[in-house]
Amino acid sequence: MTERYVIQTENRKSDEAVGKGIGAIFGFVAALAAIGFAYQTVVGWYDATAIWLGDIGQYLASFWPF
Repeated sequence: MTERYVIQTENRKSDEAVGKGIGAIFGFVAALAAIGFAYQTVVGWYDATAIWLGDIGQYLASFWPF
C-alpha cells in the first residue's frame, strides 16, 4: 500500500491575490445587479407615467364637446 501525503504550502501572496479576485468578481456581479435594478425601476416609472398621461388625456378629452 502506498502512502499518500498532502503537501501544504503557505503562499500568502497567492492567497491574497485569490481573495482580491473573488472580491472583484463579487463587486462586479453586485454592480450588474444594481444596474439591472435601476434599469427596471426607470422602465417601470416610464410605463406608469405613460399610462397615467394616457388616462389624463382620455379624461380631458371626455370634456370635448364633439
